[in-house]
Amino acid sequence: YFYCQSPLIINDNLILSHLIYHCYIRGVIMIIKIGEKICELRNKRDLTQQALAKHMGVTRSSVNAWEMGISIPSVEKIIDLAEFFHVSVDYLLGVDSTLKVDISKLNETERKYVHNLISIFIESKR
Repeated sequence: YFYCQSPLIINDNLILSHLIYHCYIRGVIMIIKIGEKICELRNKRDLTQQALAKHMGVTRSSVNAWEMGISIPSVEKIIDLAEFFHVSVDYLLGVDSTLKVDISKLNETERKYVHNLISIFIESKR
């Protein structure tokens, strides 16, 4: 069984609130979703399980177990995976489908351009 814990605040802006659930069923769904997301993101980057394992400091069999839903990464590794793939922890857990883009190194003008470009794409989908 998975037990609910208080939200964990990391780096003042990342709230890890959906990692551990009340019941076994939601826990199984979480394991499946995170495994699917890791596999999907790894494949989008054309990485092997071995390459991802090396970057994460784990074995290839650990990455395989995550993707197969046999085990889940530790909280630390989930955060590392989210940072590596530039997605939120909630996205990895299947709680939120929103991808994130790191624009922290852009100046204000560049940020406005990125925001305007994204707005144009969103409007074109309506």
